[in-house]
Amino acid sequence: MKRRNFIAILTASIAFAGCFSQTTFAMTSNIITTSTAVAYEESISIQGDNYAIPGTLSIPTTYRKGDKLPVVLMLHGTGSQKDEAGDLYKTLATHLAKEGYASLRIDFAGTGDSPVDYKEYTLTSATNDANKAIEYLLNRPEFNTDRIGLIGFSQGGLIGQLVASENENIEAFVSWSGVSSPGEEAFKSFFDTYYEEAKLNGFAKVDFDWRSPLNFSLEWFKEIHSQSVLKDITKYEGKLLAIAGSADTVVNPIDSVNMINAATSKDAAFYLIKDADHTFNCFIPDAPQTQEVLDVTVSWFQNNL
Repeated sequence: MKRRNFIAILTASIAFAGCFSQTTFAMTSNIITTSTAVAYEESISIQGDNYAIPGTLSIPTTYRKGDKLPVVLMLHGTGSQKDEAGDLYKTLATHLAKEGYASLRIDFAGTGDSPVDYKEYTLTSATNDANKAIEYLLNRPEFNTDRIGLIGFSQGGLIGQLVASENENIEAFVSWSGVSSPGEEAFKSFFDTYYEEAKLNGFAKVDFDWRSPLNFSLEWFKEIHSQSVLKDITKYEGKLLAIAGSADTVVNPIDSVNMINAATSKDAAFYLIKDADHTFNCFIPDAPQTQEVLDVTVSWFQNNL
């Protein structure tokens, strides 16, 4: 029987809201010691199929030659970048390093330090980029290839499910505010506003209130429309934690519940953070929800990776 853990579910006070070849590695090294002196960070570049994939590799300062470290790959969400909203991934990398875990956070096509336009970004391209990053990690001598973890945020959570369902190297997967609803359900506002423009021009210029516009390709819309990630995640047998915020109005927290119920994981758990929005209140100074998502994630990796 599948084990299902429902942790900190506050159903009495919460109403869920509906919402919205071989790889060659080109690497540049720019080692920076963090202010807490717990990690070294390298700026790297992984050669993808059609473009370079920028990333930041974080290695604990306690590492010694010959060690085999566990490592976590981080996949960002829609229109974000490798450090994530409010530097959540950058902060998570430091927290993981304190506990002896390495991490790699990457930029998908068209964001952060990526050299190409966002038109290159689709579910297929992002999944390919993540798999290239995993191959990179498998070829680095510092890492234990049996202890590779994955985390995905929002649309990155959807991509993480696609990767975990196909890549047997993933031992443990964490989803933050992850999308698992079928088709365009979680992206309804994008389709309502921009799909016709994409069909007319081959792409749509999508506006955001928190960053400059991005060009979403027609192919992105088509792939989102046809995705059925809950069927894909049934192929994942590793460990799974889905974290959501009770006040998330972008991706319905029920997506996280559906994700763990669909997975055939050895151990799957859902954790709901009270009063947390889609980004776990990371833009509110000293918000306890931000610290909670970091603490829960690190603790879970310590116990499962």
